[in-house]
Parts: sequence; structure tokens; C-alpha cells
Amino acid sequence: MKIIKLIIFDLSNVCSNLEEPPYLEEFTKKHNLETEQFMNRYEELLEKAEINKITGTKVWKTLLKEYNLDEKPSEIIKDMISWKKFYPETLKLAKKLAKKYEVVYLTNYNKDYWDEIKKNFNIDEWFSKGFVSYQLKTRKPSPEGFKFIMDKYKVKPEETIFIDDSKKNVDAAAKIGINTIHFNNKKQLLKELKKMGVNIEK
Repeated sequence: MKIIKLIIFDLSNVCSNLEEPPYLEEFTKKHNLETEQFMNRYEELLEKAEINKITGTKVWKTLLKEYNLDEKPSEIIKDMISWKKFYPETLKLAKKLAKKYEVVYLTNYNKDYWDEIKKNFNIDEWFSKGFVSYQLKTRKPSPEGFKFIMDKYKVKPEETIFIDDSKKNVDAAAKIGINTIHFNNKKQLLKELKKMGVNIEK
């Protein structure tokens, strides 16, 4: 039986909804923009923001200028983050696991978005600690973030579990020897954790 010491949770689509796609779809409809083209450009800029090369505000300043739109980046960010909802059941599971294991989150966000999330939610009460891509200056699926966290907790890949809804992210973690769970729903997550020898009882 494997000895697990560290469990890393993704946030969006595991512990919360993913607020950006529905918001952006609504935004592009409102402004009569071609959704796919806009979202591709958004993602291109966002990836830079998520490793702290530019700000989240700069993402929107650039887009608004390129598409000749008259809106305030700060209001857009506030509005978008208001669409975020956390899932109590998954958070409760994380908190329960944190009594026996190091349980952390690893998420891709830029500082401006993350600051807005922190105003609305006290995420840290559910986890031992959290790590955000802009702080680490690396984003999933890059292995650097996983390695940084494992080094911090002095654990080996085989003592670590990573949970994410993205196959690309899960595959990247598995490639460096981490135990992975490709998240689908809470029932499936519990089953996979039990299979890996994780004690999920009180």
C-alpha cells in the first residue's frame, strides 16, 4: 500500500465552477463579437498574466483597445469573478483530509483575478495551504509547480496525489511520477482516493 503524505487539489471544475467561459460567451454576445476568436486572443493574453508577465487588468486593457470597446477592466474583472461559485461538498472533503494529510490547492490565476476571489471567498480555511500560478511564475501543466510544492513539503512523487479535471494537467503530473486522479465527480473521487489507500473516514 502506498503511503500518501500530500494531496494537491485543482480548484476550477473540482472545488468550484469555471467562471470564465460562460462569462466570456455572454460578454461577446453583448458586444456582437465572434466568441471563439475573442476567447483565443483572451487565452493567449491570460497565459502571460497567469505567470505574472502582465496583469489581469492589462489583459482587459489590451482586449478593449483591440476590439474598440468602452468598458472598465476593473468592473469586468469584478463582474466575472462574481460568477464563481465554490462547491461545499468538495471543500468539506478537502478539510477532512487536511486533518491527516497535507492538503493544498494549485490553481492557474493572475493576481488581479485572485485578489478579487479572495475578497469574496475564504478558500484557505479549507486547505493546509494554497499555491497560485502567478505567485510561482509557472502554470499547469508545467511540472515546475508540482516540483516546488513537493520540495516544500519534502515529499516524493509517489507520496503525492494530484486531482484535476484537465487531462493535460493530470498527464503532466503523472509523467513526473505523481499519483493522479482525473476528476469527474465527488463519488468517483472518493472511490479513487480509497483505491490509493487514502483514509477518508472521520
